[in-house]
Amino acid sequence: MWQMLTETPNANTASSKEQEMAKQDWIVSVYKQDRRTRAGERFVARYPFSGMDRATVERELRELTAQLYPAKQGWRFDVQERYATVRNLMTGAMVQIDASERGGPCDPSMERYWSM
Repeated sequence: MWQMLTETPNANTASSKEQEMAKQDWIVSVYKQDRRTRAGERFVARYPFSGMDRATVERELRELTAQLYPAKQGWRFDVQERYATVRNLMTGAMVQIDASERGGPCDPSMERYWSM
């Protein structure tokens, strides 16, 4: 038992733990150029990617771009994290919320959340 406690982790174990920590959930929004809209583009679809790191999501998007959404035809991707970590205003604890709720009334780090 003492050996297990004093054993130094090898490089392979540390790198696999780092890779595991880098995996997270992503939301990819797809937009298409459209001159009829004020912003110049329109929202088309939203795809969830779960348990992937950023490089894997980028690789998947390159494949999608080649097959379904060519950039030459005005397609664009917006990659965002699924969850955001914020500090609770009252307790000071770190809390995970949906990234889309950041700054809104469901964000416990905002005063608006506690005033309702």
